[in-house]
Amino acid sequence: MLEIGTFTGYGAICLAQGLAPDGRLHTVEVDDEVLVIAREFIHKAGLADRITLHHGDAARIVPQLQETFDLVYLDAGKMNYIHHYNMVLPMIRPGGFLLADNVLWDGKVLHDAKDATAQVLREFNDLVQADERVENLLLPLRDGMMVVRKR
Repeated sequence: MLEIGTFTGYGAICLAQGLAPDGRLHTVEVDDEVLVIAREFIHKAGLADRITLHHGDAARIVPQLQETFDLVYLDAGKMNYIHHYNMVLPMIRPGGFLLADNVLWDGKVLHDAKDATAQVLREFNDLVQADERVENLLLPLRDGMMVVRKR
């Protein structure tokens, strides 16, 4: 698995708890202050041997991983969702999934033409919807979750 946007590590811990016995989670965080917190929580959860923390820009780190992923979770840099999607889709195995969080942006993607993040997320949602390489489902739960399955 791959997670882009570790923040305090809660998502990474939840994802890693669902890994197969030989599974591994790579998680990327650009903010060094929250990475310290994430490292502590991951250690306390007893998952430090299953989670590889990467510090830096996902655009530089992810292509170097040279992995094939069953699941990718996008939850950082909403302005970069389109770039991250295009970067990771070739790395997802056929039948694998991509989850993109916050795709409704507090409902602003539907009606707020002035919010730059909402505009980018609307473009992202449209891109995924039109992409014939995938099937998708947008769940209107909380801030919106896009579930994408690579064909």
